[in-house]
Parts: sequence; C-alpha cells; structure tokens
Amino acid sequence: MPENIALKKHITLFQGVAIIVGIIIGSGIFVSPVGILRHTRSVGFAMIMWTVCGVFNMLCALCYAELGASMPQSGGEYVYIRRAFGDFPAFICLWINFVLICPVAIAALSLIASLYILQPIFPDCAVPALAERFIAICLVWLLIAVNSRNVKWATRVQVVITASKLIALILIIGLGMWYFAKGETEAFEDSFADSEYGAGAIALSFYSGFWAYSGWSYLNFLTEELVNPN
Repeated sequence: MPENIALKKHITLFQGVAIIVGIIIGSGIFVSPVGILRHTRSVGFAMIMWTVCGVFNMLCALCYAELGASMPQSGGEYVYIRRAFGDFPAFICLWINFVLICPVAIAALSLIASLYILQPIFPDCAVPALAERFIAICLVWLLIAVNSRNVKWATRVQVVITASKLIALILIIGLGMWYFAKGETEAFEDSFADSEYGAGAIALSFYSGFWAYSGWSYLNFLTEELVNPN
C-alpha cells in the first residue's frame, strides 16, 4: 500500500493476547491428545512429544514475534517473503494461503466445532453428516459476518471466546489433578510400556502436536493495527 496510507491502530495488548491465545487454543488442543497417544502408544512418550512440540513452537513463535516487531506491517509472511525474496514469491505465497491452506484449515476447524456442538444431541448414534456440514457452514458465515462488521467488535467477541476456552481448559486440568490427588494414577504406571519409537510414529505424533500449538503466526497479519507492536 502507499506510504501515506496506514491502518488505524486500535488493537490493545490485551486484545492482541486474547486473539493469539484464542487461535492457539482451538480444536487441536482437544483433538490432538488422541492422535499423539495413538501414535506413541504410551503416556510417557506422549508427554515427551508434547514437550518437544511445545518447545519447537515456542521458538518459532519467538522468531515471528521478532519479525513482527521489526517490520510492523500487516500481512504476515507476505510482508517478510516480499522483503526477502521480492514480489513474485510473496504473491505466490499469498494466493496459496488464500486458495489452499486457509480454506482447508477453516473447513477442518468448522467441522470439528460442529461435531462438538451436535454430539450432545446425538449421544447414542453417529452425528448426521448433513447436519454436521450445515452447522459448519453456519459457523463460517457467522464468523465472516462478525469480522466484516467491525474490528473492535471482532476483538471483543474473541476475548469472550478465549475466556470460555480458558475456563474449559482450567476445568479439565482441575478435574485431572483432582483424580490424581485421589490416587488414581494407573495411567502413569509403566508409562513407557509399549512405546512406539519408529520414525513414522514420531513424525505423525509430532504433526498432531504441532496442530495443537499452531496459530501463533496469525497475530502478525494484524501487526499494523496494534497500538504498540513492540
């Protein structure tokens, strides 16, 4: 965009944190544990993979945070690829994200969310595929409407959603600690028994863990709208 045109800075630090935390704590955090445990086949090795994935993603997120503070322009990796390699590679990256990566991710997340919504209604049978897809489409259009209406409104909605996710996680963690305090520690006995150390199992479990932590890069698409990116 021209040098004399800039986006309005109205996203505060708290709202920025709520956006990034809300994106990271998505469906992956509730789905990935099953995938990691299925591939590692033991609780102990699964915990190690969670730790490795967490450290790896933290390092990636810190690199992105440094890029966002150094080049406070909205656009995410488009800005960085354009700065490093020129217009054409950045253009290709932008359209791959727009046509392939983002639609696939949104479709997967919306389907998982609709499944969570419908499962309590169909506790004893499979969720109808048509209903699952209909709810997913409605969720996508609802979020499009919220984000198109007003950025401030969207950030407020994101704060509420993030708070609800944190409450759900706190309840799950608290319940686990309560059972642990009661002495129900059978899952940790011989925690590395039957572990699968093959390259394929490690790669698939790492992919599942990476999905759970993904989302740390999306705040950089709004860097120019942050009140103080540094």
